[in-house]
Amino acid sequence: MSQSNALAKSKTARDLLEIEWLNVEWCLPRRVDEHPMAWMLFTENGLMLNARQLPRDDQVILFDPGYIPLCPRRSGVHQANARPGG
Repeated sequence: MSQSNALAKSKTARDLLEIEWLNVEWCLPRRVDEHPMAWMLFTENGLMLNARQLPRDDQVILFDPGYIPLCPRRSGVHQANARPGG
């Protein structure tokens, strides 16, 4: 198989599976805490912010419905918590 044919086939597979750069859905579970887009939120004004910079209480509120992947401990260190179905 030529290189151009292999690239074309991989492009077809990426399009079919809707794989995009920085897509959190395709990130390994053990690496989600390091994934930059897993922590990005959009405000009502359309501004993007990093949820890791929010106070712990706000992070807990965002974790419960699944907006962020990890829930912080009281010490400030993040811990992975398994959510049912996720």
